[in-house]
Amino acid sequence: MSRKNKNLKIQHPAQNSLTITKSQLYAGPLPSPDLLKKFDEIVPGSADRLITQFEEQSKHRRTLEQKVIGNDICLSRIGIIFGFLIGMTAIIGGLLISLQGKELSGGMISGSGIIGLVSVFVYGSRSKRKYLEKREN
Repeated sequence: MSRKNKNLKIQHPAQNSLTITKSQLYAGPLPSPDLLKKFDEIVPGSADRLITQFEEQSKHRRTLEQKVIGNDICLSRIGIIFGFLIGMTAIIGGLLISLQGKELSGGMISGSGIIGLVSVFVYGSRSKRKYLEKREN
């Protein structure tokens, strides 16, 4: 019995591969101009619709923000007016009670009105300062 070994040399073609990765970053509320152009090529008019929708949404958001800011200003003014009226009522009431001969009671009532007014303004300025510091960070 004879054996014949055949050595076959199979040569594989050199397998060199090259991978190219392209990444693009675009940050903003709208797609990049290139992407908008591609949208418009696929669906004519879609870029204009996207931009129009963005403009309408921005206008709506600004309108809501203006209403919220206006309401906050109004509520702040009402709070200041009522706080002033309550404080002045306490001070005037304390003075009237003091004039009737009850100085200790009148002084306590007037003092509580003054302390209340001062504490509200101090608290308001502190909270406003904290708010502004938080917004800066």
